[in-house]
Amino acid sequence: KKEVVRYWVQLLRENAASHPSLHMLDTSRLNLTDPHPIWSAAGSNPVSIRKATVVTWLLLYVYRTGERLYQMKKAKTAECIQCLAPLDNQLHFALQCMELEKIRSEYLVKFIQICPTLTKYIENKELLLLILLDPFSPLVPSEVRESWSDSETAYKISRDYFYDIHRKREKFIEAKSGPNSIPHDAEPEDKTEIIISMYEM
Repeated sequence: KKEVVRYWVQLLRENAASHPSLHMLDTSRLNLTDPHPIWSAAGSNPVSIRKATVVTWLLLYVYRTGERLYQMKKAKTAECIQCLAPLDNQLHFALQCMELEKIRSEYLVKFIQICPTLTKYIENKELLLLILLDPFSPLVPSEVRESWSDSETAYKISRDYFYDIHRKREKFIEAKSGPNSIPHDAEPEDKTEIIISMYEM
C-alpha cells in the first residue's frame, strides 16, 4: 500500500511541477492523504470552506480574471471589468485594481499587524501575492514564515481578504448586469456566466 501511495504522490508532484500556471504552488507539499494547509486551516465550517475555495482558485491560477476569460476565448479583451485596466490578471485583481483599494488597504494593515516583516515585501507584488495566499508556503521567505503571530489567524485573514474582494467584484457584475439577470430564489455563488457575458458586451 505504501508503495502504491508513494508512486501516485510522485506522479502527482511531477505533473503539477510541469504546469507553469502552478508556479505559486509548492508542489513538494502535494499529498494524497493530507490536505493542503489552506484547507486544514479552513476546517469544516461551510463559510470558511467557501472562502478557502476562492484562495485556491487564485493559488492555482484558475480564477476567472479578464486575462483567463480572454485566453479561454470567453471574452473579447483581457481588460479589468471594474477599473478598465488593459490587463486583468491574478496580480491586478488581488493587488492593483483601484476599485478594490479600500478593502485591500484595510486588510494589509491586518496582515502587517500579525506579520511586521511583511512591510519589506510590499513592493514585490508577485511575492506579496504568494505570501497573502499561502502564508506558510516553503516558497515564502523564512523570515516571513517565522514572523506570523500564529498560522490560524494568518490563514483566516487570507480567506477573508480574497473572499471580500471576490464578492465586491461579483456585486459589481451583478449590479451592472441588471436586477433581473439572476433569479432571487436561485442566485448562484459563482457568477461565472454573468462574468463571461459582461466581458462579451
